[in-house]
Amino acid sequence: MGRSPKLLKMERLWNRVKTCVRCDREYVNKYVFGDGSVNARVMIVGEGPGEEEDATGHPFVGEAGELLTDILNMAGFPRREELFIANAVKCRRTSRRGDRLKNKKPSDGEVARCSVFLQNQLEIVKPRVVVGLGGTAIASLKGLKTKDVKSTQMAGLTEKGPNCWYLWTYHPAFPIYRGRDVAIIEQMVSHFKKAKELSRGRI
Repeated sequence: MGRSPKLLKMERLWNRVKTCVRCDREYVNKYVFGDGSVNARVMIVGEGPGEEEDATGHPFVGEAGELLTDILNMAGFPRREELFIANAVKCRRTSRRGDRLKNKKPSDGEVARCSVFLQNQLEIVKPRVVVGLGGTAIASLKGLKTKDVKSTQMAGLTEKGPNCWYLWTYHPAFPIYRGRDVAIIEQMVSHFKKAKELSRGRI
């Protein structure tokens, strides 16, 4: 059996991402395109790859990724592969501190330059629900500046778009920075449970 039209479109898009030179990529090892099912009902969008993701080429494989997997499991998503997980930007943004490279929050310009790829992914997958993790992802999905997004105030809110529902929640790094804040993790679990219900048309 041949590959589906969706998968062929995604492969063509991946080839475009791999040749992208819109931003400086001096310290980029691998583009992080996204993982999961092109037929996913729920698509998750994060900020951008960190050091571990840059090394592997896969999204959310570091500590925040492990917590995201745990949250998904608790919310009733036993297999990440059934979702599609991507980021607002497809390569690691860094700043140099002494001899070390540190992860850097993408600038609005970098998010804007990469937004066409994220929009193409949304058009291909056609999810019923898109979950934005944190301010950068929410800003990208809404076409806003990051300074105009307060993710802590928006967490748990939903918006009906023309083709899907949007649900906003925290980035999984947020509870980690706060000592693995149990209350925030429980909120995120409830948000993903809502996403699951929305994807089934039950809300």
